[in-house]
Order: sequence, then structure tokens, then C-alpha cells
Amino acid sequence: MSSSDESVRFVGESNPGDYPFEATSRMAGSQSAGPSSGRRRSLRRLAANFRRLIDEEEEETREEFFIPASQVIYTPGPQARAPFPPPNCLSFFLAQVRAGLRFPIPSFYQEVAQLFQVPLNQLVPNSFRIMANFYMIFHFNGRPVSAQIFCQCFCLKTASRGFFLLTPRSGVSFLPAPNAPKKWKSRYFFCLSSWPWGFPDRWIEKIPPSLTVEERDAPLNSFINLLNERPYDCRAMIDVRLLGHFGLSPHVEPLDEPLADIMFKKYFRDLSEKEKEKGGGTPPSRSAKGTSASSASKGKRPMSPPGRTPSEGPAKRTRASLTGTPPGVPPIGSGEASAQKAEEKIKRLEKENAQLREAKKEAANHRVQMDRELKRLSKVSADHEKALRRPWRRLWLIIPTRRRAVISWKLTGPAK
Repeated sequence: MSSSDESVRFVGESNPGDYPFEATSRMAGSQSAGPSSGRRRSLRRLAANFRRLIDEEEEETREEFFIPASQVIYTPGPQARAPFPPPNCLSFFLAQVRAGLRFPIPSFYQEVAQLFQVPLNQLVPNSFRIMANFYMIFHFNGRPVSAQIFCQCFCLKTASRGFFLLTPRSGVSFLPAPNAPKKWKSRYFFCLSSWPWGFPDRWIEKIPPSLTVEERDAPLNSFINLLNERPYDCRAMIDVRLLGHFGLSPHVEPLDEPLADIMFKKYFRDLSEKEKEKGGGTPPSRSAKGTSASSASKGKRPMSPPGRTPSEGPAKRTRASLTGTPPGVPPIGSGEASAQKAEEKIKRLEKENAQLREAKKEAANHRVQMDRELKRLSKVSADHEKALRRPWRRLWLIIPTRRRAVISWKLTGPAK
């Protein structure tokens, strides 16, 4: 039996109300052949279509987010609730997976949730973006990363009832959180684990007591101040290639462009827009001397390229000197795609993502309509079964309509 069949059977057995079509199919099967045989066939056909829809949705979830076959997931029924999962299961939301959550769950995510004493599935999607970006940025710059260091930079706050948000502490601004998605709480699934979770697994309503953490030391503060000068794009960095490259996803894809280009995509885009406003759409090709002169004309302190001092003379005309690549990162080659091409690629991907969201929205509306029709047919079948329990009513249904009028006239007399 496939995993999709197990999911339907598991959720249906744990809570029979999750799948009304199972109960209605059994009720329809217990009835004798009569006028409702066509209705029973329609009900069975609707149940089969509903099962097929659930199986297809589960397969799409596995393929889109590279969930391994060894990880058992269950699709919830219409009456299931995220705070009340089946035994040994936790509910995770699709928006969390889109924001950087992967299965099996990375140990860094588990350590952060354990340190804050909060269930991982109760963090809003932006919290997963922050954790993933923090982990990748520190590894990219060759810095050690741990849950304790993360807690020195971020704290936990209440986002809404039953959900919590990771927000930066004072002095941390290199990870601006993007806008939160809308209506993400209605799309979720259950995940089964045969081993204990590495974090609290009971649903909580209130935020845990504040965590006492040590203050950041001087090297960490200086490194964070350096990162604050180079903003990162939280959405652009949640890339399948980056997640696999830094070990946050079991699916690894080769990098088709330099790692620095992917990490500093937002910085390149902002720099290209500034150059277009100044020079009429020309790509960034000015020297360090021209950049310093323009900064001095505005009253700002001229910023020297990383790894050089003012005594070393003017910097070379390289892209790395303009983009502010962190120390230790190899310079970006001259034969790479320009910032304008990267911007066009980003726009094209955003357009494709918008079309995909519209298609998924239509699928969700179709599923809601099917749920309503299923509930209506379930109620009709239940009323019909209740009526068939009375002997005289069962006989009355078998009698044709014309004979009913004759019997009524004989019992009550002619209608006045």
C-alpha cells in the first residue's frame, strides 16, 4: 500500500469525522436496493474523486519540497485541526516549508526551538527564513554558528494566538523580515515520527518565560556591524541550491552561478537601481575613486573596498570592490551575468511564482467546494437512513407516487 493510501486510512481511523464519505459509504452499503441506488453510486464516485484529490496533493507536496519517502506525512481531513494532531504526529504548515523548513528537520532548527522552549511548528514562516538565512550567512563567512549565538541576536515574541515570531535584538538589522504570507494557517499536513522530537511537541498558547542569554562579545558585535552594512534578501536566499549547499536540505543541486552572486542578489539589484538613477541605466562600472568622490560630495564618509586600506592607493575596477564582498570570499569573475540580467531573471521567476500561487488558490477553492458538497450528501444520506429505520416509512418509499395518492384518499378521505 502506498504512503498516500496509508495517509487516508490513518486520518480516517484516528477521527472518523475527518472523512464523512467513509461513513456515508458504509450507510449507503447497508441499505437495500431501491430508489437510492443511483444516489449511492454518485456518493461512491464522489468519495473516490476525493481520495484521488488527496493523493495528488500529497504527491505534489513531496515533489515540490523534496520530502523523502521515508518521512511519513498525512493529509488532514475537512474536520481536522492543527493543534490536535494524531498520536506521534505534529502539524506543519506549507508556508513554513516554503520558508526553509525541510525534512528531516535540521539539527540547528531543533536546537533553537529547544532553547526557546517552543514547538517548532508554532513559529511563523518568517522565523524559518530568519533561522535559515542566519545559518547560511555565518557559514558563508566562515564563522561558528550555534543556537546560543542565534539567541544572542534574536528573541521570541507573540505573533498571534498560538504562534510566535523571532525578532532581532538591538543592534541587529542585517536580516529584514519580508511581508508575511496571508491565509497560510489553513494549509497544513501531519508528520509522523517514530523517534522523540528534539524540541517541545505540545501545543502552547502563551509565550514561554524569557530566556536569559549572555551578552554578545566584542568580536561578534563587530561582525554583526559589518553585516548590517550589507543587507540580505531573506526571500531570495531561500533557494533550493543554497539550502542543499549549506546542509539544511537533503536535496543537493549544483550551483549554476557563483555563491556570492546568489548570496548578494539583493545588494546587486539595489546597486544596479542606484546606478540607473545616476547614470541613466548604465551598469555599475565606476572605480573606487569615483565612488569615494560621490560619497564625499554628499557629506558621507568614503568607504574603502574590503581588504584594502587608503594607503594602498586606488582600488582596481572590479565588481567585488563595488559590491562590498565580505573578506575571505573569492572575487567574482568578469565573465558572469550582469546585474541587469539577474534582475530580469528575478522578475521572470516572480511572475512564474505568481502564476503558481493563482493555480494553487484555484485548487484550494475547488477543494472547499468539494468539502461542502460532501457534507451535503452526507447529511442527505443520514436522513435517508434514519427514515428507512421505520417499517411503515420503508414501505411508503417503495410504493409508487400514484398509489400513495390513492392510499391517502382511502385513509383520510378526498381532499377538500
